[in-house]
Amino acid sequence: MDRLGIPYSKGFTGFIERRFNPASFRYALAEQLDVGSRKWTAVDAFVYLCKLHGSVTWTEDDHGLFPIREAWPQNDPKRMLIYPTPAKQHASLASPYADMFREFQSRVVREQSVLITAGYVFGDEHLNNIIYQALTIPTFRLIIFASPDTEGEIAKLLALRDPRIWIIGGDGPSEGSLAHYFDTIVEQFMPQRPSDRIDDAVRKVMQEMASRSKDEDE
Repeated sequence: MDRLGIPYSKGFTGFIERRFNPASFRYALAEQLDVGSRKWTAVDAFVYLCKLHGSVTWTEDDHGLFPIREAWPQNDPKRMLIYPTPAKQHASLASPYADMFREFQSRVVREQSVLITAGYVFGDEHLNNIIYQALTIPTFRLIIFASPDTEGEIAKLLALRDPRIWIIGGDGPSEGSLAHYFDTIVEQFMPQRPSDRIDDAVRKVMQEMASRSKDEDE
């Protein structure tokens, strides 16, 4: 997202010392339209990135209300805060995971919410409980990218024949590809950003102009 210029928040504030601050998930990036009248508008495509099971960039700290710091490269790999572990169900009840799960829950239970899962086989009970709670809301939609013959919880969801649950998988658009694999999801299912379409259009125009100029020179 940094390389693509996409603005985002992932629960940390600060630049020299980045520390966990769950309040940042309530912040918005806004553009000032008029200095005199203090008019603001939210920046489009602002992403909230919530790492529910931690990250290799997280490390325990020894002070502060939320003693979690983000650093890379890691100086002490033993202090990394990343799960799963055998005790992840219990660990999800403590900070910072409790704050992350609370934020995840507040997002999916909103009206008209859509949850898309890829590479998740519904093996985490603490996550499933939140998703199943969201399914009690009539306007909630669940889109699962997985093989149609997957067993376990996904098979149970498929058996419900709930029109709000869509399971996408199977053969992809080309030979040997699969529809539920990450590369196919990115290339075939994810919408293209307006700026990308404009960049492509400008690139085609420049190529056409260069081609015409070459033909005239010849």
